[in-house]
Amino acid sequence: MSCLMAAACRPVAARRSKAPIYAQKCALCHGENGVNPAPGVLPLVGPSKFDRIDTMKTVPYYKYATTLFDVTRRSMPFPAPKTLTNDELYALSAYILSLNKIIGEDEVIDAKTLPQVKMPNRDNFIVWDPDKIGYEPIHSQDPAMR
Repeated sequence: MSCLMAAACRPVAARRSKAPIYAQKCALCHGENGVNPAPGVLPLVGPSKFDRIDTMKTVPYYKYATTLFDVTRRSMPFPAPKTLTNDELYALSAYILSLNKIIGEDEVIDAKTLPQVKMPNRDNFIVWDPDKIGYEPIHSQDPAMR
């Protein structure tokens, strides 16, 4: 098997059986259905258009869907991070992505399909690389700039 773990290869449908996992492990802090979270906690459902600097940065802001999986795997659930199984992580990723209408309710999310999800803000990140845009550094005679 090419997957590192057999559980990571099993497909998981998005919504049907995933709401109970969310309700049990996420809703207390992030709110029912990803909205109205506890004070100091960001909601998981948010806008899909980021045309203002002050737009709340929630899950749709991520460039890649795998970021949701990674953040969840490393830091959730509070106060017991790293306790979710791969199946739970894929199920929660599918559920949260479907709540944000990024994937359909019945789409399958697994190790192969998660990286293929097209996030709504993916094309709005700018990689600043002076070598690729003809950047000419400022040359100064100031000793601190040499």
